[in-house]
Amino acid sequence: MPEPVPGSVRLQQLENLPALPVEQGSHIRWNSHHVPYVIARSDRDAAFLTGIAHAHLRLGQMEILKRIATGRLSEMAGPLAYDVDVALRSLGVAQVSRESVKLLPNETKSWLHDFARGVNFFKSNAKQLPHEYSVLGIEDEPWQVEDSLALARLAGADINWFAMLGLLKAKDQDARQDFFNVLQVTAKWGSNSVVVPSGRSASGAPLVANDPHLGFTFPNFWLLSGISSPSYNVVGMSVPGVPTFAPARSGAFSWGGTNMRAWTSDFVDVTEIDKNEVGVRREHFDIRWWFNDSEDLRITPYGPIVSDLEVFDFPDGKDIALRWTGMLPSDDITPFLKLMRAPNGENVRELFKGYALPALNILYADISGNVGHILATTLPKRLTAAPQALWVSMKESDEAWSRLLGSTDLPQPATPKDGILASSNNDPIPGQSPRVGWFFSPPQRVDRIHELLSAREKIEVSDLVTLQTDVYSRQSYLFKEEFLSRVREYLPEAFSQDEVKKLQSWNGEYTESSEGATLFESVYGELYGIFKDTESEDENIVSLYQRLGLFSRRFFEKFDGLKEAQKRELLEEALSALRAESERDRRWGEVHRLRVGHLFSRIPFVGERYLLDDLAASGSRETLMKSQHSLIDAKPHSARFGSQSRHISDLSSPDANFFVLLGGQDGWIGSEHFQDQIILWNKKEYLQMPLTEEKVKELYPLVSPATN
Repeated sequence: MPEPVPGSVRLQQLENLPALPVEQGSHIRWNSHHVPYVIARSDRDAAFLTGIAHAHLRLGQMEILKRIATGRLSEMAGPLAYDVDVALRSLGVAQVSRESVKLLPNETKSWLHDFARGVNFFKSNAKQLPHEYSVLGIEDEPWQVEDSLALARLAGADINWFAMLGLLKAKDQDARQDFFNVLQVTAKWGSNSVVVPSGRSASGAPLVANDPHLGFTFPNFWLLSGISSPSYNVVGMSVPGVPTFAPARSGAFSWGGTNMRAWTSDFVDVTEIDKNEVGVRREHFDIRWWFNDSEDLRITPYGPIVSDLEVFDFPDGKDIALRWTGMLPSDDITPFLKLMRAPNGENVRELFKGYALPALNILYADISGNVGHILATTLPKRLTAAPQALWVSMKESDEAWSRLLGSTDLPQPATPKDGILASSNNDPIPGQSPRVGWFFSPPQRVDRIHELLSAREKIEVSDLVTLQTDVYSRQSYLFKEEFLSRVREYLPEAFSQDEVKKLQSWNGEYTESSEGATLFESVYGELYGIFKDTESEDENIVSLYQRLGLFSRRFFEKFDGLKEAQKRELLEEALSALRAESERDRRWGEVHRLRVGHLFSRIPFVGERYLLDDLAASGSRETLMKSQHSLIDAKPHSARFGSQSRHISDLSSPDANFFVLLGGQDGWIGSEHFQDQIILWNKKEYLQMPLTEEKVKELYPLVSPATN
């Protein structure tokens, strides 16, 4: 573990670079939390300096993400990652990223090229490279335009894979889980996004708020920065290695969004395909601490045959291919560059012609009061009926994929009666055709947004802070009430017990100090276990019920069909678990923990040295401030993913933009800015990221590195 590094030393590391090849006056300013603000005389300098900033802050993370995207984990982790690499390599991200470069307009190519030039200048001249290089044996290589495209493409992994493949019995449970884990920290699992129109805003201008939900990784998956150049005046969040912004605020408007959970892929039964249509792509793998290897991947016009992969157990005798829009070249960068410099929010939908991934609900507002919700993706034209099987026939796939629908082909989501646009991974166009997907989040979070904001006559920034930090779960509260109604009916004497009284008084909030949340989770976990053990369906389906918010309905349907003696026995088991948890006398924050540490903290044996803190956490599965977790038992559990960044903009002022990360800005292990924003996060405070020159100079007083 490297020694602690003050922020001043980190800036000095930049000063040790040679003078930068940029115009006089182009430079980077920094605030007290090591957030960069690029001030550039030309757009070329802006991209170059952005590359310097990304590399300085997150080079180790960028190199790891690039190798994940292109299926090169074995180069860092050795033979244990080989099967995961084969699965990742089958997606063809490296190949399609190279093909996508050809589609980019010259302006976009130049932007990405100059960004890569900045990354490579830093790598070539830095006196010390990140700790990740030595631990993982990373051999340095130039950053290329297609590397940025590969990172963006991996972030577009189809979330439906997790539901569908989760229903398959794995040959190697650990290998399958590793594959899921890799995608979970990069795929955009969820988020909340809100736009308050000017008529509902206390400032008289629209308000925009976003809080993405992703894996709890340190450093954070997002990087904060600002750019001021001839074409751009924007602040926001970027994926390290991808020089675009979302969520963000420009001078003209602000935008953000959520994962649409669009069905952008099919598993296709190609068992009967003409063998002449099956090709082979040989992939070579460099494996750390082992012999290098190669793998022949069978490729069809419907995509790679994923039933060949060792990590999954498809039915014997079946050849199943994966057909995914992510395997088709597309320009997913230009729309965001256009968005970053658009003069207003008019015709924003047109900017996303040809855009494919990630499939996003994009919510926006401009300073003139225009607001909107765009379905940004490319997907097959599908029927409204839900699929009847995990895979489709070649004929069915051909029919669906005969025409791909883009953003301008999809309907506009309806504006709610309260005028507030909101998305929380719920179905954006329920019941409408064409169907964009089937596995959406239950409506609890989006309903909670409307409930909280509709209660306010005029909405302020502080109301959006309250919304983003809300830990009330209506789903849990209603489950608790349903459970107690059954107890009252069959075991009324239990209401004299203290633990039942405590549970009855619980208000549904998962605060750190809540005892009721812990008691409820003990009951929920016990009932889930009983249901799982007695359910005739596969355990994976039961797990899917829970993830889709269907477990409570399915459980009480099953319960009401039992005989009275069985009902009493089941309730007594649940009350026994409640009693045991009551005796432990634990608050939610004692059970629900946030382990703060570098990604290396997950490595067996050596991981503990990279663990920086173990904090009490609030929130739960479907609270607005989401904090996903496992079922409760005697030991504390760690939150896995959820709300990990926040953004709020008030368009009444170009300087009223506020962001915060769960973690910190600097990915350098040992830096004082690696986790310094956690204090702000827990206090419900934000960093201001202004757009006016005067305010930028005030809040970003440090200038580094030196320039010609």
